[in-house]
Amino acid sequence: MRSWYDDTPYLFGASLGVANKADVPVSYKGLPEYTAPLDVYSTFRFMGPNANINKNFNLTWTFQVDPNFMYLVRLHWCDTEMTKTNERVFDVYINNQTAVSAVDVFAWQNSVASPTTRDYAIKVTDKKGDAGLWVALHPNDKEKPLYIDVLLNGLEVFKLSDAKSNLAGPNPTISDMMRKYQELHEAKPKAFAQKNSTTTSALITGAAGGAAAFGVAAAIFLIAHKKKQRVPGDATSWLPISWNSSTSSGTKSSVSGKS
Repeated sequence: MRSWYDDTPYLFGASLGVANKADVPVSYKGLPEYTAPLDVYSTFRFMGPNANINKNFNLTWTFQVDPNFMYLVRLHWCDTEMTKTNERVFDVYINNQTAVSAVDVFAWQNSVASPTTRDYAIKVTDKKGDAGLWVALHPNDKEKPLYIDVLLNGLEVFKLSDAKSNLAGPNPTISDMMRKYQELHEAKPKAFAQKNSTTTSALITGAAGGAAAFGVAAAIFLIAHKKKQRVPGDATSWLPISWNSSTSSGTKSSVSGKS
C-alpha cells in the first residue's frame, strides 16, 4: 500500500552524506517481505569517509507535517558493510529528542545484510519551531567504534488518527517540498536523466499512501551512487503511542552540531 520516493527533497543542511548500493545480497531472514521492498535494504546513505568532519555534524531529514497529531516514525536498517560489533555506532534524534542511543545494526542482528526496523512515536505541536518533523543521525563516539559514521536505508512517517478517527484533511496530502521536487523533474526530465546516468545504478524511489487508521506523511529511501573508500576512525525514555503524550516527555538531545 505504499510507493517509494528518493530521499533527496527531505535532506537538510550542507551535510548530505553519501548514497550507495550494497555489494552483497540482502536476505529478509524472518522479516516479512512486505515490510519494505528489497531495493530499500540494498541502498543506503552514510556520512562519508572523513571522521573528523562527521563528528561535528548530523545527517538530517526534515518533513512538513500537520501539527497537533501523533506521528509514528519507522526507520529501516540493513548494514551490508560491517561484520563485527562496535564498528559503526550512532544515535537517532527526532525533533531534538533522543529516540535511541548507540544503534549498532550488526550487533542487533548478529548478521551481515539482515534487515530490521524500529518504530518511534512523537507528538508534533503547533508551537513555534515545532510545526515540522526532523530526524537526525549522529555518530556515537562514546563507544569508541571503528568508524565515525551513521547509516539509514529507509524512513517512513505515519500520521496517526486521533481518538475520534480524525486525520484533519485529505489523506495523503503532498507537501510543498515534494510538489516542488515533482515540478522540477517534470520540467527537466532530460536533464534529470542525464544527471543520473553518471551513477552506478538507477534511481530508487519511495512512498506516500495509507490505510484507514494511518496516513502516510512520507516514506523514503535512497539513491545509489559510487561507493567511496571508508576510513576508520544510556538508555533513554521515549514517547509511547498515546494521544496524551507530548514532546516534553522525551529526552532532549545534547548534540550541538548542525547538519
